[in-house]
Amino acid sequence: VHVFIDFSNIAVGFRHQLDHVRINNPAKYGSVLSEHLDFSSLAFILEHFRNVSKRVLVGSCPPMLEAFEVAKALSYELNILEKVHKVRELTDRQKYFQSRGGRRNRLTGSGYDTGRSSDEATGLKHGQAKWVEQGVDEILHLKMSLSILDAAYPGTMVLATGDGAQSEYSGGFLQMVERALEFGWNVELVTWQRNTSEQYRGPFLKKWSHRFKIIYLDPYLDFLLDI
Repeated sequence: VHVFIDFSNIAVGFRHQLDHVRINNPAKYGSVLSEHLDFSSLAFILEHFRNVSKRVLVGSCPPMLEAFEVAKALSYELNILEKVHKVRELTDRQKYFQSRGGRRNRLTGSGYDTGRSSDEATGLKHGQAKWVEQGVDEILHLKMSLSILDAAYPGTMVLATGDGAQSEYSGGFLQMVERALEFGWNVELVTWQRNTSEQYRGPFLKKWSHRFKIIYLDPYLDFLLDI
């Protein structure tokens, strides 16, 4: 088993899910103030007593430094980068949804927002300057590629992310997942339901249902709360 974690995506999804349950179940979650994800619990869900030969986590500083320390103690290879302030060129998918009058969801790659940014309204090819991750997803794509190339035989790849969009410098996680499947790997996508790209469902899931499955973290929220 090879485990790869897109921590920023999982952490943001965790906060979104916590906000959702606070609103819909205030009696149970209204008093929960912590927004810290228990990484040891996340690792347990991903690994589940299996023989893990590779553990990789990528993310950006700072969001959850405590989680990074726990990940390091659990033998995860950490790749933590500083965010950069830059104007990012829109991906082909973002340009497509721009032409359709909406903005692609930047977190998940699924759906599109009804509002339009000033850049999109004027048909520009770039978004606004902001602090963003750069090269983070691509590092995980590289690590996944090395597993595909270097492993003596295909195993199980556990990928924690819901991101299916094209990345700035690569084809994105969806492309890497399909590549692993084509090389005979089993792939488990572990993600939050609301933050999962639709590209992983429908025809893709039907095509690869014998070796690809989606595991949602939503039922494990209580287990993942670090309180």
